[in-house]
Amino acid sequence: MKKRFASLFLIVTLILSLSACDIAEIPRLGTTDSPQTQTTEGVAEYKGYTYVDRNLFDFRSDNYNKKELNYGYNSLPNDDMKACYKEIDKSVYYISDTKNADTSTHRTLKIALKGDRPLTEAEIRVTISAYFGDHPQVFWIDNNFEYALGENSTVIQLFSFMGAGELEDAAVKMNSKIDEIFTNMEGGLGEYERELFLHDIIVKFCTYNNGVSNVSDDFAAFTSYGALVKGDVVCEGYSRSLQLLLSVAGIESYCVLGVGQSELHMWNCVNIDGNWYYTDATWNEDDSSGVSYEYFNLSKAQMSLDHSFNPLFADLSEEEICGSTEDSPKSFNIIAPDSNREDMNYYVKSAVCVKNLDDADRENIVSAIKKAASASQNEDFAVYLYIDESLGYYYAIEDIFYGGDYMIFDAIDDVNSEGLAYTIDRDGVGTRKVEELRGVNVYLCKE
Repeated sequence: MKKRFASLFLIVTLILSLSACDIAEIPRLGTTDSPQTQTTEGVAEYKGYTYVDRNLFDFRSDNYNKKELNYGYNSLPNDDMKACYKEIDKSVYYISDTKNADTSTHRTLKIALKGDRPLTEAEIRVTISAYFGDHPQVFWIDNNFEYALGENSTVIQLFSFMGAGELEDAAVKMNSKIDEIFTNMEGGLGEYERELFLHDIIVKFCTYNNGVSNVSDDFAAFTSYGALVKGDVVCEGYSRSLQLLLSVAGIESYCVLGVGQSELHMWNCVNIDGNWYYTDATWNEDDSSGVSYEYFNLSKAQMSLDHSFNPLFADLSEEEICGSTEDSPKSFNIIAPDSNREDMNYYVKSAVCVKNLDDADRENIVSAIKKAASASQNEDFAVYLYIDESLGYYYAIEDIFYGGDYMIFDAIDDVNSEGLAYTIDRDGVGTRKVEELRGVNVYLCKE
């Protein structure tokens, strides 16, 4: 399988640059002293900045009602942080016409907040994380920012990787890709079926970019834009693009941070029919069949077998969130539900359930082989089995593949006897056992 994790993705660790920036240096939101004019459409124009129409990023489908994501906003513990969140939502669409020579990024309009006190650094970090956790479509903002604190004021400076013209072009490309995806997605699907369809789109279209270690190498590899338009991404690109598509399809999802295989990693929690599950699209990439389902809608306990979850921000101290001279800031989650449901796991929901090792089970496998072979445009394809809990897992595996009735080969012979346009290679059968989920991936090949 391909490498299934990012070796380093700074954008999710929120490593922030601190600066006592001049509050009066450039125009900013939330004040009355910024040079601006009013357009006939009612959008404020700031000199030296171009407003990018936010509606360009309001992606929608014809068949499903979009799910607006607001868990991050609702999780913020005070009104000052919520006010900051709202100002971030304005700032990101105003892009400076000039590029910073030292960083090759563009400033967005400064955010200026006034209140009884300034925000703390920890509050700023959490608010920024909450905002971008709710907005996977806002992909152009750098992970570095600057801030300055006054006696009762807070000023924050964000930076864009793209100029306004580039950003508008990117929006057109994203709209085109999303329209294509949802044109091919039939209406009336349940939430599970929508998730499965969109998961497969992302996993099959994207390739893991092993050459990227941080955003300075290729910022797009960490974004929904990079996944949907370029298809060459790391785990954050997989996760944020899946989150974005699910929201367009009316499904609530958020990205989760943690560690997998000793490296920083990101995956999704997904709300299906009112219950939370965990899906890792990055680790579901499979060289043998293109897509696997070993990490599709797991409980938290199942996901925790080889994923460790970063703590929630509410469980960390300010020093842990911000770091110190001895320790780096801790990466944290806004949301990581304690889900214990397994009913929407792919093997339980969609795989062939082997119950009795009888003719009925063989016929079900025959049907699955024919369906998968017909749907596959490649010679190689896969079918998936779920071993019922009434059977011993390894006893059933032995009977199906290695001895006993050799059920898989009987099923292949049944398919080949039907005189279809293809035959299945009996010598090309491969398996991957997923014991924790009582699943088996069966890899087959058309001759």
